[in-house]
Amino acid sequence: MRYNVARDISVGMKDYFTKKVSEGRDLVANLESQLIAARASLVAYEDALKHATGDAPPKPKGNGHAGAPHAERSGAIPSEMTPGWRRVLRKVGDSEKSFDAADVVYACNIEGVPAKMTNARSQIYQWQVKHLIQRVRKGKYRLTPSGQEAVKKTEGPEAGATEPS
Repeated sequence: MRYNVARDISVGMKDYFTKKVSEGRDLVANLESQLIAARASLVAYEDALKHATGDAPPKPKGNGHAGAPHAERSGAIPSEMTPGWRRVLRKVGDSEKSFDAADVVYACNIEGVPAKMTNARSQIYQWQVKHLIQRVRKGKYRLTPSGQEAVKKTEGPEAGATEPS
């Protein structure tokens, strides 16, 4: 019986690559959860600052719409969302009750939008940044008047989707 060196190296490399892929996925998951926590913390501190002093937090530096007041931005805000996420926003915002990330995941399942809890939390953050929803208490959100307007303006199957958010 001959010893097959090439086969043993191949098996060893497969184990090594499998381990590295697993470590990479774990690192990405950890970094994503840290990013979500940092964003949530930032929103909480900005909200606390606003309520404590009556002042708006300083505008973030960088590109994009950050320097322009919300009312002066061009284009309908939800047009930046995919049709699926617009349907989900419409679904969770239909009732007068507040919603949370679990409600967003449930609406995603109903609307056929693949999403996990991490996706839902990220989307909630994006909606909050775009002033489509507001936090009513820890983990609970409700559509803002501008969010209700935006949802009404985009009703229809493909109402102006451009890029996913």
